[in-house]
Amino acid sequence: MLTAITKNGERYCLLYPERKEKLMKIRGETSFYCPQCHSEVIVKIGNIKIPHFSHKSNTICASSEPESERHLQGKIDLYNWLRNQQLPVEMEKFLPKIKQRPDLYVQKNGKKYAIEFQCSSISIEEIEKRTKGYSTIDIVPIWLIGGEPYQKKYTQIDNVFKLSDFQWSLAQYNSTNGMHIYSYLPQSKELTIISHISPISIRKVFGQQISYPLSSLDFPLHLPKSNKNNFDWNFWFHEKKNMLQNKIIYAPNLKDSFLATAYYNRHSPILFPPLIGIPVNFMEICKTHAAIWQYFIWSDSFRHLNRGDETTFAMVVRKFEERVSNNDIQLRRFPLVNISFLKQMIYHYLKILSKFGLLEETLKGRFTMNKSMPFPNNIEEAARMEIEFMNTFYK
Repeated sequence: MLTAITKNGERYCLLYPERKEKLMKIRGETSFYCPQCHSEVIVKIGNIKIPHFSHKSNTICASSEPESERHLQGKIDLYNWLRNQQLPVEMEKFLPKIKQRPDLYVQKNGKKYAIEFQCSSISIEEIEKRTKGYSTIDIVPIWLIGGEPYQKKYTQIDNVFKLSDFQWSLAQYNSTNGMHIYSYLPQSKELTIISHISPISIRKVFGQQISYPLSSLDFPLHLPKSNKNNFDWNFWFHEKKNMLQNKIIYAPNLKDSFLATAYYNRHSPILFPPLIGIPVNFMEICKTHAAIWQYFIWSDSFRHLNRGDETTFAMVVRKFEERVSNNDIQLRRFPLVNISFLKQMIYHYLKILSKFGLLEETLKGRFTMNKSMPFPNNIEEAARMEIEFMNTFYK
């Protein structure tokens, strides 16, 4: 950490450190303490790493974990960025009411903000705890990942990334950029956003990556709208097939609720029609692949209906939520998103089925069955149905 207090309670910040010789003298003459746990800390002075305060070994404190060079430099960069905008900003301000210490605390236009520059993976429970803590005292939390906002960027196809659970948990949403993640890289002095995140598998996603020099941006972040990429349907269907094939090979067969349901219905997952497992709005809320949860929707809510039979949107949602309760469908947790989007996702899928003639929404929230879902009989027929689907969808 870069801030400590003296015996008299005065704050001392190493943001603009003295020369090494003077720091060594200060270290020998002055005792420093952690603002949070009040245990004594030491001044670390090296030839490479930024001077900083560190807890003594075996100290129990929420802020006692060692900080990387990236974390220290990132906090300094962000502090200077805010100061250059003439904003009142404090480094590592301790908030006694919630016993939390954000990396930066800043105010603008009557609003209070806490910036968390997170360079190491932490649990989603910790993110939720800190976010809720700030909200209870009317502070807006802003989370930035330290480094790249992804684990891996694939080169064989444009704009495909691999995200960890930690990176997923810091996703945010707005109508401009959809589901998106912010990060800052001190080495390049750039802030990066991956916007319009759309899952391909549990870890793999489509997204639009854009980087901006930090100095070119104002606080709070209002980045220009980025254009959504053209969706690669061939890649989507290829990855869906791989997922379903791996499911058949590695899942414990009848102990897997999805496979058990498919086999009970006498369906092979590798012979699903293209309308089961298609990308829809807000599907990023599901950790479970679209092919699985959409098959459950068809099986639970529409398989037994005859032409002209009716069901309601509320009934479809209820059956979906039962699958979630039974852990047949897993949802992602987004501490920084205040809307679930579950109903929007399901409704969008039903509207697509309606556009392809399977359903008809006769009244708001009431759907009539027009025809059953056609399942292919072999691989060749499945491939032909995919081509027909893509041609129809583009039109």
